[in-house]
Amino acid sequence: MKDYAAAAGYYKTVLSITPEDPVTHYRLGIVNLQMTPPMGTDGFWELARAINLKIPNDAQVRAYLKNQIIRYQQPACDKLVDEQVNELLTLSASATDKPATLNVPSAADLGKARDDTANFIPALMAGGDAGKAMWLASCGLE
Repeated sequence: MKDYAAAAGYYKTVLSITPEDPVTHYRLGIVNLQMTPPMGTDGFWELARAINLKIPNDAQVRAYLKNQIIRYQQPACDKLVDEQVNELLTLSASATDKPATLNVPSAADLGKARDDTANFIPALMAGGDAGKAMWLASCGLE
């Protein structure tokens, strides 16, 4: 029925009872990514949790996760997307809750970083979310 907010609430309730259910994490991830605007970081986290909890067909879920990040960010470098997927999988293997500092930049965030040429070097030197966004935004550009 495309009531994604209600579905998310339902899946969160199920996870409060059975927090290690990979299928529910997967479904919550899909719901988060279907919302308008998409809740990208939350959706990616839930998909990564599903993979780490040994969801059946985890290779397909991993490919889906990568494709959704590509769709969300529209980056020029697939290699960096692979690194983001690996980072998400590593983080979600060691934590049950999404870290408050976790951020997967959207295409709009990368566009802003790409347009901010005056701060290219300072953003990379500063690191953090700004540096990550600048690195993703500039990868593949001549």
